[in-house]
Amino acid sequence: HHGGRDERRAGGHRLERQHPRLRRRLRGQLEARARQQLEAAGLRPDYFHIRRASDLQPPTDQDRELVILVAAYLGGARLIDNLTLTR
Repeated sequence: HHGGRDERRAGGHRLERQHPRLRRRLRGQLEARARQQLEAAGLRPDYFHIRRASDLQPPTDQDRELVILVAAYLGGARLIDNLTLTR
């Protein structure tokens, strides 16, 4: 039955349009959870970002080289670290 296939295809197009928004929301949730974990460890987070390693822009699904950028305070000291990842 062609109608079902057309409906699935139309739904897929809607999903494709929602995909970048969903990806940003999920990345934001992951970053927020990481900040919570830093706080639970007794640190005061300044920032925690997941970025594309080549230019520090938000990553896309095609990006394989990523970097996690994090800064947090421990007492009066500001700790900074970068972690590179390949997926």
